[in-house]
Amino acid sequence: MQIDQSSFLLPGNAHSRNAVMRATFAGAAGRIVDPQAIANLRRATAFMRPAVVDFAGWRRLRRSETGWHAAAVAEVMAVIVQRFAGWPVTYCGYRPAEAADAAEGASVWRQAQGTAIFQTTDARIGLPAAQAGFAVVQALVDGIEVPQLRRTVRGVLRGFLRTTLPVTPPGNSLLLAQTAGERGIPWQVLGRSGYVRIGLGRYARVLKGAESTLISAIGAQMAKDKGMANRLLADAGLPVAGQRTARTEEAALAAARELGYPLVVKPFDGNMGRDVTIGVSNEAEMRKAFARAVSHSGKAVIETLIQGDEVRLLVAGGKFLAAMNRQPAQVTGDGTRSVAELVGKENRRPERDTSLKGAHWLTKPIKLDEDALAVLAQQGLTVDAVPEAGQKVFLRRESNLSRGGTPLDVTDKVHPSIRQVAEAAARRLRLDVCGIDFLSTDFTRPWQETGGAICEVNSRPGVYPQIMSAPQERRGAILEGLFNALVGEGDHRGLPVVALVGAPEATARMRQTLETLAGGAGCRLGVVGKATGLAPCSQALETAADLFQSDDIDAALIVLTPRQLLERGLGLPRVAAAVMPSDLGRRAQAVRRTLERVAGDAVLMGNDPAVTERAADALGLSLESSAGRHASGKTLAV
Repeated sequence: MQIDQSSFLLPGNAHSRNAVMRATFAGAAGRIVDPQAIANLRRATAFMRPAVVDFAGWRRLRRSETGWHAAAVAEVMAVIVQRFAGWPVTYCGYRPAEAADAAEGASVWRQAQGTAIFQTTDARIGLPAAQAGFAVVQALVDGIEVPQLRRTVRGVLRGFLRTTLPVTPPGNSLLLAQTAGERGIPWQVLGRSGYVRIGLGRYARVLKGAESTLISAIGAQMAKDKGMANRLLADAGLPVAGQRTARTEEAALAAARELGYPLVVKPFDGNMGRDVTIGVSNEAEMRKAFARAVSHSGKAVIETLIQGDEVRLLVAGGKFLAAMNRQPAQVTGDGTRSVAELVGKENRRPERDTSLKGAHWLTKPIKLDEDALAVLAQQGLTVDAVPEAGQKVFLRRESNLSRGGTPLDVTDKVHPSIRQVAEAAARRLRLDVCGIDFLSTDFTRPWQETGGAICEVNSRPGVYPQIMSAPQERRGAILEGLFNALVGEGDHRGLPVVALVGAPEATARMRQTLETLAGGAGCRLGVVGKATGLAPCSQALETAADLFQSDDIDAALIVLTPRQLLERGLGLPRVAAAVMPSDLGRRAQAVRRTLERVAGDAVLMGNDPAVTERAADALGLSLESSAGRHASGKTLAV
């Protein structure tokens, strides 16, 4: 699909507080997608997780009893493909005529001309999303029936993911970015990487997955050393498995004799359940398990087998947040399907969709590999066997989600004594965020009664599946706890920013006044935009994106003309205040509406006698105290 025209608008633009893509496909001009085609699209997208299509634009589309402009359908699909990959986007420009106000009327007109307007993060994601949206619309206009339409949607989605996943951060990072946006904190993806920077200047934190620049690295190193972690927890009186490490087969056999069978054997520095053998019961099995464990690691960890189910306990900031019971890969018989057919049915669940890879998956498909065949054989089954109705058939012994396990939220069921063990383990290993795997025959009872114990501590837990397996009403609390541990508590807006909109000569006068106040307060001021003759206390910045990296400024100004604001966007989704001229004529309403999106009721008019004082207050400066401090040579605290 060839887009004829496209432009990326920065946050704080004429359409939305967030960044948007505006893309035009001439072939969509004047085209209407009829209600029957929209109904077909609903059926063709039924394979997607409910959360992907849970936004206002899709709800308006699927409930519509009238036709929609082709470009309006394209922008809804452009949002859907981004949400499928985890991007926290929701905005679509189109509103039905009866719901659109005067300002949105222009967007409706653009859709009639074949222009889609939708939220995105940057052009590298937005343009492929627009192409995907218009490709689906072309199939709808061509009258493709549901089965082929479903294949088209899947093909378009795979193409989008192939292009964009290399520059898409992990799902948990994007959930935390969404939390930042809800708190009014700006964020950005660092270059072509999986890292996300949240906050501005010296208040910024960089995070990836469950790690950030705010947390300690030493705890992660101790947790990675399974032997040391086990000893530290045992010394603290916490329940752990008996454990030994071995570099040679002879040492492994000696450890087995000392600990006693049955045992668990795993790589010293492994993760995600790879090369782990559970239930080793004799020397022959130990030799095989040891060879497997050291195939990718210098030594093996041999542990006593703790009986019971495994629960993943998530701790952040020293507080227990959630518990997830990870059930081993399994299917339930229906009396008619074979094991292979049951696995195929299970793998068609949206949560196991193979379109997502790596850090973006929720639950991986179940594989009928050598390990699965061995577990089946232990149950007297083969892949062609037909289990009885209600019969549970296991395909793995270990419960890792990366091995096809299924997550179940059990936060309300975990006994307080087990929660306390998790918090104590996190404190002992100095971990700001960790996932603690606990085994117990009954995790609703005290661990002292059941003999439950910690089997592993993960300093880099995959929290995305755990968050998504929790009930919707609990996810906010989990994200809040993670965000506070990784980024900081409170709103954490940090750097105060004021926008000065107007002709260069007008903004220059206001800018120079604020620079003088900042200099008198000992405050370093960042100035974004084309501005000459900056004061010594100021730092010139080319774009608003530079505010994320300017670690030595205390406050900032964004200086731009009304035309730049409407055509390009301000650059941030929120600012402390915005100053606009009082004599803009026909542009006044559009400029004010745009600024109100990012500054709320702190839009100041240039002819207001108190405008300078109010702008200074928004920057954390004070006219009176600043002048006094300047005269006395003291610095104003900001």
